[in-house]
Amino acid sequence: EGHQGDFGLFMVADGMGSQRGGAQAAEIAMVACEEWWNRELPGFIGEKDEQLHTFAIQSLSEVIHGVNESVMRLGY
Repeated sequence: EGHQGDFGLFMVADGMGSQRGGAQAAEIAMVACEEWWNRELPGFIGEKDEQLHTFAIQSLSEVIHGVNESVMRLGY
């Protein structure tokens, strides 16, 4: 959503729905990654610096770690 071109972000949150709180955990992950896609990714697109690829991966990795912490705090 929002961007067109050679970029794609694919997520699988399968298997979480059958666990207590799984649907909520999957929703947290999907929302966080969609927000990153819409807010952060545009800053990396079009830049020529080769390190920006690394910075984009690091940025998304931080989001994923944050999601993990948020899910763990649910305490299910």
